[in-house]
Amino acid sequence: MNLRRLMFEAISTPTHWSGLSLLHAYCIMGDFESVRLILACSPSRLDNAIALTITAACSRTDHTGKTAAEITEAFSHDSTPHRKILQLLGDVAKPYISRSLLHVAVRSGTYDHVRWLLKLGANVNEVRIDWNTLLSHDKLIF
Repeated sequence: MNLRRLMFEAISTPTHWSGLSLLHAYCIMGDFESVRLILACSPSRLDNAIALTITAACSRTDHTGKTAAEITEAFSHDSTPHRKILQLLGDVAKPYISRSLLHVAVRSGTYDHVRWLLKLGANVNEVRIDWNTLLSHDKLIF
């Protein structure tokens, strides 16, 4: 695993003490520029797509079990920065609509992606991901 991917995993995977990743936290704050920088520093588009499917893990917040997109959606009705972040997240997700990220990783032959997805609990029997539940299409322009 290269250093860039290791760094990206560290900033996009929830921490044990907060249950949120930096990506989750910046989505909550509506910090468009920081979300854009996190996604821009990722090794690949697949890394970004995987990061968007990681759910917040802390039971101390009302964001438990939600993805970065779902968290952003909750704030998007009242905030222009949140709407901009949701559009950015939609652009990342677009190539993977109705495709299982694990199957994409296996087909591309990228061991690091397969390992990361399995570590996150990806279902090996899942044939597609329902991005409709992760991203509200009535808010996004594809």
